[in-house]
Amino acid sequence: MYKKAVASFWTVEEVDLSKDLQDWDNALNSDERHFISYVLAFFAASDGIVVENLVERFAREVQVTEVRCFYGFQMAIENIHSEMYSLLIETYIRDPEEKDTLFRAIETLPCVKK
Repeated sequence: MYKKAVASFWTVEEVDLSKDLQDWDNALNSDERHFISYVLAFFAASDGIVVENLVERFAREVQVTEVRCFYGFQMAIENIHSEMYSLLIETYIRDPEEKDTLFRAIETLPCVKK
């Protein structure tokens, strides 16, 4: 499993958002942008919880070297996901107040708090 995870590795810098930004501006209506921004806020917040859970629960309890290697790599992948969600919010959302609300979604959005 560890080798499969390594083979699927990617970085945020590999993703070209230029066409996505055009679609965000021109192809989506305000309701669709609102929905997607909340989804991004949810995932940006929840990936931190996933990493926390991996560290606090699984990595401490499991002592098999190969499994620990996989968990370590999984944490790195989750961090990349979190970075990507944050970059999407940073790129798509131009209003500073809305951006702040989305970045603090666990505190500001009831649907994400739950």
